[in-house]
Amino acid sequence: MSIDEFVPIYNAANEYNASIIKSVLEDEGIQTIIEPVNKSLAFNGAIALAEGSWGVIMVHKSDEDRAIRILNEYTDENGDSEE
Repeated sequence: MSIDEFVPIYNAANEYNASIIKSVLEDEGIQTIIEPVNKSLAFNGAIALAEGSWGVIMVHKSDEDRAIRILNEYTDENGDSEE
């Protein structure tokens, strides 16, 4: 699969949050990519604070609706709402 076949569904505030969301989706069989906002490790934290997002969670286009539904259920249950 090409990265062009993936769509963004969630803006993660930090790496920990991104990893949790990735795990939730992959546990449901949805292939997930985490795309950091800034790929430079030297200023990653500072840039994330300035931009308000550490990275973007992406899923295949064919899984988008299902992934959003799962994500909404997860955030409703856990009080997260960083979309």
